[in-house]
Amino acid sequence: MLSRFTYRSTFYACSSAFVVGAVINNLPSLFFVIFQDWFGVSYAQISLLVTVHFLTQLIVDAICAGFIHQLRWRTCICVSCFFSFAGLLLLGIIPQITHTYLFLFIPIITFAIGSGLADVIVNPIIENIPGDDQAGKMSMAHSFYSWGLVVVIILTTITLRIVGHARWYWIPIAWSLLPFANFGLFLVIPICEIKEKQGKIPYKKIVSSRMFILALILMLCAGACEMTVSQWSSLFAEKALGMPKVVGDIAGPCLFACAMGCGRVIFGVLGKRMQMVNVLLSCSFLCIFAYSLMALSPRTGASLFGCMLCGFAVSVLWPGMLSLAAFRFPGGGATMFAFLAFSGDIGCSMGPGLAGIVSDKLVARGWSASSSLRGGLLTCILFSFLMIGSLCIWKNKK
Repeated sequence: MLSRFTYRSTFYACSSAFVVGAVINNLPSLFFVIFQDWFGVSYAQISLLVTVHFLTQLIVDAICAGFIHQLRWRTCICVSCFFSFAGLLLLGIIPQITHTYLFLFIPIITFAIGSGLADVIVNPIIENIPGDDQAGKMSMAHSFYSWGLVVVIILTTITLRIVGHARWYWIPIAWSLLPFANFGLFLVIPICEIKEKQGKIPYKKIVSSRMFILALILMLCAGACEMTVSQWSSLFAEKALGMPKVVGDIAGPCLFACAMGCGRVIFGVLGKRMQMVNVLLSCSFLCIFAYSLMALSPRTGASLFGCMLCGFAVSVLWPGMLSLAAFRFPGGGATMFAFLAFSGDIGCSMGPGLAGIVSDKLVARGWSASSSLRGGLLTCILFSFLMIGSLCIWKNKK
């Protein structure tokens, strides 16, 4: 049966795994306003959900960093699909049983385990697919995360409009079918683990390298820059820009995701002709401009354009850093990707968490909901400045 599948099937299966990641990382953010009404939570409590989500992922990343080289990749990715399926299913079932806020953490933690495992294992599977232009292949696969996000936003928003807020819990149950289907797919596709077994650099040698420490800092910044807008753009469009939920979900996160997907496809096609560090530097500067435009512009259209521009700016940051590290440490294997995912998930937790905490602090000082959200988002521009400084150091290192 395995002979019926090729490494092209492997590429598409990994791309589908990124779609599942888009569902897991962003579906809850589309329910933030519903959570406020359903569970009676504040901005800080919402940001705590995001923080716990990515904290769970980075714990999984940290654990995998020590053991992933001893495990079969096929086993890991199948376990990832199972936890993703179970978490989405629980997100739909638990609210029908109780309206207690604390019970939300059960599905959040469950599918975060699945997402954390996928972060660790999908990237090395792609990197080990036979062929050249691994950077372009990595960026193209990551673009499915963006297109998946677009589909998640549109289908979820339309379905929510049809079934109403009172029956929102049927939506995650429906989405749980996707990781369930992926589970069956990863059982049969070919997965190459040759590079992991041959020429592998000891992980202690990798983590002791100053260049790798710099790569971890860059991954943290990449995760923070991307996930802050991804998680808060829906609420920003509704609360700060005064849009209805249906319009806000499509105008905010959807524009962000489309621009991010376009950026990754462009780099996937033209990546061979570009110098990676220069691309990342350009994207970091663009990110600063986009964050400033989104948070400071008094015009709704300009703020939305800033949100879209931010999607394009962050598009290459995460896959670009993975490819840059893989090129610098070609024998790093899955352990290296586990450490990178660990650092990236710290950033994914820190960025949205910082935005939520700052927003709540500003509300406590008498700022309006609109101004406080803008201030919280603007604070995260610090990660872009840190990324620029780190990239300059990387560029000057031989």
